[in-house]
Amino acid sequence: MNPSRVLFVGVRDDERSWLKSWFAAHGARAWFADRALSAMRAFEELDPDMVVLDTLLVDADPVRVARVFASASPDCAIAFVGNHGIEEAHYANLPELEGARFAFRPIDPEALVGKSDENAEVVASVAARAETDGFGLAKVMFDCERA
Repeated sequence: MNPSRVLFVGVRDDERSWLKSWFAAHGARAWFADRALSAMRAFEELDPDMVVLDTLLVDADPVRVARVFASASPDCAIAFVGNHGIEEAHYANLPELEGARFAFRPIDPEALVGKSDENAEVVASVAARAETDGFGLAKVMFDCERA
């Protein structure tokens, strides 16, 4: 898989600057959301090929957020980024998120997403907002909680 549109959720500022540089140099598109709610809005608007979630999200459980994204778009790859082998054992083996990947810090974008098309566009950032547009993902989240 070689995703060309990647949404990063909750990664640190210093990681953002490095990732922005890498994606710009490789011509892929990457967006960054500080929080899960901003990421849900961005997910609906951007339709990414891959979502990379920090295991230390401040406003939501990253597994729950990943389940919402996977339910909304089964073809979207899910990856978690963390710091410790215990996290890897947990996040890489979630039965409800079969195929989810785990990456250690420091984030190696080439290992995470592979090389990208040199002709793609820019890197952007998603402003933090506390709502989603419409009810698409809100309904999916509600359905996931009932399951």
